Amino acid sequence: MSTEKRSIQNAETNENLSHCDKEAQKLGVKMKAKSRQTNKPSNRERSNQTNEKKFEEAETFFKKAKHHTSEERQTDEDSLAQQLSTLSTSNQSVCSSSIQPLFSSERDSKSSDEQNVLESVKPYASNLEDTSPKTSFDAYQKELCEKILKTDPLLSIRDSKIYFTQFQSNFCHKVIKELNSANIKNEFLKINNDYDRIRYILQFEKFVNLKFSITKHNYKSEKFASALEKDFYIHNRLMKRAWINIMLLKFDEAREDAYRSLQYHFDPSVMWNSYEVLGHCYAKIGKHNTAEGFFSQALERLKKSNLDQKRKTVTEMRINSIFKKIKGRKDIEGAAKNITEVLTTPQVSYGVNKTLICATDAVEVKINEKTDIGLYATKDIYPGDVIMVENPYASALYRENIETRCINCFKRFKSSIPCDTCTRVWFCSEECLMEAKAGFHSSECKVLHLLYDKNIGRMTPLVFRILLRLTWENIKSLRKSRKIDTTLPDSHPLHMNFDFEEKYSTDDYLTTYKLVTNAQKRNFGDLFERTIIAVYLNQCLKEVDFYKGNNVSSDDEIFVSSLILRHLQNSSCNAHNIVEFFVRDNLDIISVHYLGISIYPTISLINNSCNPNVFKYYVGKDSVIRATNIIRKGEQILDNYSHAYDTMRRESRRNFLKNQYMFHCGCIACEENWPIFEDNKVYMKLACPEEQCDQVIEYDGKEKMNCPSCGFNKKHEHLLKEIKSKIKDFEHSFHSLKCGLEKEAAITTIKNFQMYSNKNFIPPARCLRIFQKIFKESFYLQGNIFRIHTK
Repeated sequence: MSTEKRSIQNAETNENLSHCDKEAQKLGVKMKAKSRQTNKPSNRERSNQTNEKKFEEAETFFKKAKHHTSEERQTDEDSLAQQLSTLSTSNQSVCSSSIQPLFSSERDSKSSDEQNVLESVKPYASNLEDTSPKTSFDAYQKELCEKILKTDPLLSIRDSKIYFTQFQSNFCHKVIKELNSANIKNEFLKINNDYDRIRYILQFEKFVNLKFSITKHNYKSEKFASALEKDFYIHNRLMKRAWINIMLLKFDEAREDAYRSLQYHFDPSVMWNSYEVLGHCYAKIGKHNTAEGFFSQALERLKKSNLDQKRKTVTEMRINSIFKKIKGRKDIEGAAKNITEVLTTPQVSYGVNKTLICATDAVEVKINEKTDIGLYATKDIYPGDVIMVENPYASALYRENIETRCINCFKRFKSSIPCDTCTRVWFCSEECLMEAKAGFHSSECKVLHLLYDKNIGRMTPLVFRILLRLTWENIKSLRKSRKIDTTLPDSHPLHMNFDFEEKYSTDDYLTTYKLVTNAQKRNFGDLFERTIIAVYLNQCLKEVDFYKGNNVSSDDEIFVSSLILRHLQNSSCNAHNIVEFFVRDNLDIISVHYLGISIYPTISLINNSCNPNVFKYYVGKDSVIRATNIIRKGEQILDNYSHAYDTMRRESRRNFLKNQYMFHCGCIACEENWPIFEDNKVYMKLACPEEQCDQVIEYDGKEKMNCPSCGFNKKHEHLLKEIKSKIKDFEHSFHSLKCGLEKEAAITTIKNFQMYSNKNFIPPARCLRIFQKIFKESFYLQGNIFRIHTK
């Protein structure tokens, strides 16, 4: 099998999992990782999911700021605080229309669509202003949030002439108008290297302008960003969001906002607000002594504030009303604490490989007679063993997650910090902001709205970051040393061969450069469009001063564009989705959420099988590969690029792999045409315990275990009791793991059972898939998860 790799590894979508779940329930094991495609939730579940979604959207709404004058903002905060004072003993969540989202991507101008949205919600806003504090989110508020959420911060500063859709449309229209499209197709398909493909596209500059400028485009964004600090916008919005978080009972988030506002050293005359918020937070979680201290500081700072006397009096009365209720009270035992789950990235088993830096020493790279590269075991590897832990060479957050996650580390932020240049993206901490600004984002932020054009594809931001990390200086050095050369034919060994006697490191750009592109297998439409995108992205690089002001030649630009084209191709075959699992309070997995896309050069060495022996999950952006089955010395390490054999019929699987990864799957499950879960009537297959018998017993999990030759004897009875006992221990350990009890012991038992099932049960059998899914879920819970609280 060639080294074609997965682009986006879908979670195992299983149209037959409902049957699998029923079988699991017979064993007393609850399987909740159901397919979103075919398993319809109950009315109650659907209602819960809808409410959860609306609640999350309402929270997101508060992060998208529209702008008020300083007087209006102060009025809003007073209103919020007044509502809060009546809620000192209430657990209801409150929302007011005067509450505005925190950070916007634009201050001075709004798109016409955004203006229309704001106009349409005015009637609701006027009603919301008088909402009783005792009322939780009502229909009006939900509708308001949903409408505001439809605005897109990445499109708030518009220039339709330079978005890719218009760029491509304008190019194709003018070129086809001047030339014969059939001739273009024939000529383009004869080209056998990326450099000449770029040069072919650039010859059409005489018909269409392939250059653009975005200096004017970013002016308003930068002007707004500089105004954030001048006019104390950050402080006011942090405070506003803090009040909102208190009303949402999110005291950790509120405290982070208040503490951050203090760190920014704003005008002392307004700092009473921060101390009041901290007082409310600690009072709400039962830390009365701490709350007293903050309320005292709030009253002291209030005296020095520049508020008029009337407002000072009202504010003082509000603070004192809470202060008196908690003064002298003892702290509540077991009061709520700021509990943060810290994810730990595991270490590889059997020591670190000397060649493959991020892999275990129990594997090696081999090249077979067909020059196919693969990863093979050098010793026996057992279920749960960590084979690889790799940090991506480059990664990019998906567009739909920009409003809720840090663009640098992909974490959900509690108290977000906006980029101080583009104001379109957010960070979870000052550390992430500084790291991103020192790396990719200081350049990327100027063209972020262009990279996330909905019609340009999800790979574009990733490829752009690959080039930003590489830098122009390194490109010149690598080209001069002939380590990279896009003028050579697609099939040239320089593009693919790697000396695996040397270190194979993720940080080495050549490991990403040499990933397979499948250029020779691509059709005209695919390759032609990617070439146009490459020319477009090179213009974006020029706009962010990628070439550092140097007077680069047209040859240099063509070469960089050809590198972009190469990565647009190899990313589609090698990129991975970074995922997060949505779980309930009891840790039952509800669904899989895709956070972003990334490149892992070492993991891309693993080939495909529809019956894989490894699986992956993510801790932050680190990808962890663990063994699912026993992998004997000399056996190949195999991952699954799309769908497992029991979730999709062979013809459909092969068609998908052929279209996406451009190879014909010849794994054992495909060659023997193993049945999908729904069609598989065999629950369990195992060898007869009689030493002289070579029969395979098919056991349905209910009746006695009957061998076609031996019937049922004491050995069969003993084996049956052993299996039932181990299954019982297995389900108990899985339950203990989800309850947080004896985690290490539970994991050990789960690993041992998976090893036992591997040794004794013969595929394809329904029980193997059930046990394997539970086994993998045990480790998914150690990675990226998001708890959805349900009643």
